[in-house]
Amino acid sequence: MLNSKTLLTYLLTLCVGFMMTACPDDECDTDEAGAEAGAESDEEAGGDDSCEEAGVEAGDEAGGEAGGEAGGEAGEEVEVTTYEVVVVKDTSTEINDDGTPGADLCEVDVFCDGEGLGGDPAVSIDTGSSPYCDGSNADNCVCDGSNMDTPCSSGKDRNDAALVFDGDASCDEDNWASLGIDGTFTLELPAIAECGLVEISVTEKAGGQNEQYIVALCDSEASLDFNEMMFGDDCAIVGSAEAAMGDGEAVTQEFSWEAPADDADDADDADDADDADDADDADSEE
Repeated sequence: MLNSKTLLTYLLTLCVGFMMTACPDDECDTDEAGAEAGAESDEEAGGDDSCEEAGVEAGDEAGGEAGGEAGGEAGEEVEVTTYEVVVVKDTSTEINDDGTPGADLCEVDVFCDGEGLGGDPAVSIDTGSSPYCDGSNADNCVCDGSNMDTPCSSGKDRNDAALVFDGDASCDEDNWASLGIDGTFTLELPAIAECGLVEISVTEKAGGQNEQYIVALCDSEASLDFNEMMFGDDCAIVGSAEAAMGDGEAVTQEFSWEAPADDADDADDADDADDADDADDADSEE
């Protein structure tokens, strides 16, 4: 860009050239022309100042818009899934045809930041692809205590979810319940939404084979379909147990989940950093 002195010289040269070609000698007033040229030069110089002001304003607007967009994106990232349900889902592939298909659970204990959670929460078992035994079916069915037909000759209810969360992990006598193939045990504990660390202990009944299952924390509205749990956004898979030959002893496995860092704090830190950068830029401009 031309500076004001160069521009002034240029304008005066043009003005003199114009007077020499377009004005009669007796009608041209070089002083007046020079004054007009000077005025025009001042206006041009003033234009440089206005351009600079416009540039600053444009920069402020762009910075404000960028900051607003970044703040909005950070705000959206704060939203996270709230887990309120503990889920144990059977993933067995072999069927035990003795009225106890799927994983046989004696106890599921849950700890929030080291403290055991108790009370009387809602518990349930969905037996998946295993129907209840009614006397006409003896394969892949779960005894519910309604009859003593084969394979339910003991008359015991193998679908009593309350036995899985009663504080007794001994597996003594009939202190256990069957999930059924692809069955699901759910334990509603809203308190875990406030936990930094959730620990889950699962005790499986002794048997010829230890069944396989997954353990997860889910949103209260989550689909408990296996694929949805594994690949959706409403559950966090905490761990899994693999099928293995049993040794005649109950098997207890421990799982844990740690809450992610607070995204809201991360967003605040980013805003503070942006404010510091803006302050440094303002100091540089001054």
